Amino acid sequence: MRYRRTDRLVRDQLSPVAPPLPAPFDRIGAMVARWAHLEDELNRRGVRVDRTGRGPIAEVYPKASRHRWELLDGPRRMDALLAAAPWLRCDEPTAHAYDASEHAFDALVCALTARAVARGLTARPKVAELDDARIEGWIHLPAPGSLALLPHPEDAAPTHPPPRAG
Repeated sequence: MRYRRTDRLVRDQLSPVAPPLPAPFDRIGAMVARWAHLEDELNRRGVRVDRTGRGPIAEVYPKASRHRWELLDGPRRMDALLAAAPWLRCDEPTAHAYDASEHAFDALVCALTARAVARGLTARPKVAELDDARIEGWIHLPAPGSLALLPHPEDAAPTHPPPRAG
């Protein structure tokens, strides 16, 4: 099994910019094996893992999310992310740390994608895709332009100071 149904759907929607990685063991198969152990442990602890992406666990793909949010031009940089998401706050030392590590930056993008999942701003499997998703899993792709919609309106900082009384 080189590509799951969800991998093929991502490939069809984002190719050639962000095709998914196949899961043969010599590539990302070790990560897949770690996930299998983690899923077993979560199930043992009573945390139900719904591979279709409905529930507390979601599979995300940071490169696909960056593509959907138009953040693929150039290297992974916090200044580009902060410009695209002005509601996001990050001090300078932390921004430098994200810039210094593509893994940390991708982890942040994954967290933002998880927020998109929680807000219902990702593609869910269609009825015809559900059987495969239950077995193989599902990659959540954020809706184009959804980065701006991640905070609740009450979470967003005001764009101007409130008027003064008097």
